[in-house]
Amino acid sequence: MTTLTPGRFAGKIADTFENIIEQKLIYGDIYQENMDDDKVFKELPLKLKVSDNELNKLVTENFYRIRKEIDEILEGEVRG
Repeated sequence: MTTLTPGRFAGKIADTFENIIEQKLIYGDIYQENMDDDKVFKELPLKLKVSDNELNKLVTENFYRIRKEIDEILEGEVRG
């Protein structure tokens, strides 16, 4: 992967037992026309402003919610 030239990408697609994908390796090239600097480095618009404290609170809450859901799933599997 470290030898890829700029604009080239490669990867591997994950599948499931229910949806098996025969060809898992992908690769391709991205071509960009008109390399105007003002178009290439255009700033993304801000959709929602969140303070660092709010972001930390949201991430922490989601972490504990996901952890609780995983514990509940595992408990169901053990009892199951």
